[in-house]
This record gives sequence, C-alpha cells and structure tokens, in this order.
Amino acid sequence: MKIYLEILQKELGTDGLLRFLQQFERGTGDYTLSRQNTQTPDSVDSLVAEIMANRTGNKL
Repeated sequence: MKIYLEILQKELGTDGLLRFLQQFERGTGDYTLSRQNTQTPDSVDSLVAEIMANRTGNKL
C-alpha cells in the first residue's frame, strides 16, 4: 500500500494526495439498512398518481 501512496504523492503532490484521500474517508453506519428503514414501499398506481398530479400542478 505504501508504494501506491508514494506514486500518488509523486503525481499529485502532497496537497493533491491529501484531497484525494479525503474523498474516500470511511463513513459510519449501514447505508443499506438505513435506506430500507426510511423508504416506504409505494405501489405503481400511487407513483403514477403522484407523477400525474405533479404534471398538472395538483397536490395529492
């Protein structure tokens, strides 16, 4: 792993390497479980009705 960091530092410079590493910081928690808990299952009919209401400017 060290060799890869050395190559990145050589190519990107120290500042570029730090910015690159900050992009890939590990998060916490379980995204998949969190998403499943926050999304409600909608039927196709309710989704179509919502789309049609949005198109015509009506609110459900």
